[in-house]
Amino acid sequence: MNKFHWSFSTYDSYQTCPRRLNEIRFAKTVVEPEAPHAQWGTEVHKALELGVKESTPLPASMEHLNSIIDTLKKTPGKVYTECQLAVSRDLDPVEFFSELVWCRGIVDFLAVNHGVAIALDYKTGKRKLTKQLELMALLIFANFNSVEKVHTGFVWLKEGGKLDTDTFRRDQIPELWDSFRKTVNDMEYSFEMGLWPERQNGLCRQWCPVVQCKYNGKRN
Repeated sequence: MNKFHWSFSTYDSYQTCPRRLNEIRFAKTVVEPEAPHAQWGTEVHKALELGVKESTPLPASMEHLNSIIDTLKKTPGKVYTECQLAVSRDLDPVEFFSELVWCRGIVDFLAVNHGVAIALDYKTGKRKLTKQLELMALLIFANFNSVEKVHTGFVWLKEGGKLDTDTFRRDQIPELWDSFRKTVNDMEYSFEMGLWPERQNGLCRQWCPVVQCKYNGKRN
């Protein structure tokens, strides 16, 4: 039996609709169609990773992002790309695919310079501010004991690399974890009890593959 673990994507999806999350991610009774921009998102993430890590030239269709790579390559400190971070239930660092994993996430770009880290997440969709930066900072604090402050940011690639940023300090760790606690507890209860309530949301009308749900717009 799979043990409960979560990431920001499952946290966010649960808040949208528990039933949808379960049928797509855990029970896997339905397959979510690939969003039109998903393939481009995968390709651009890989291209930026290789551009920063190996100076691989960007494809012609992404050359407008060269300035982002140039800026990132000048960042001081030890640089990580697509950095996989995870913690146990006790909030101790563990391997990404360990059986002890309780929470995990991937940081698209991370630079650690003494006690300060810069962590960025590339975004290929519409601008939407979430708590993902908070979770990213928490995973960094847990995995890098020397880091006392994390400067985080969403990089909106469709807007030419526009940034939304926030900064977190190590002394904020307890309150930051507490801000996730209720939803994570509810999600774990759903996982253990097999109770995944339907929640009407903006995806119901035409974007949800769970057609058996009473709120699904494709049902009739």
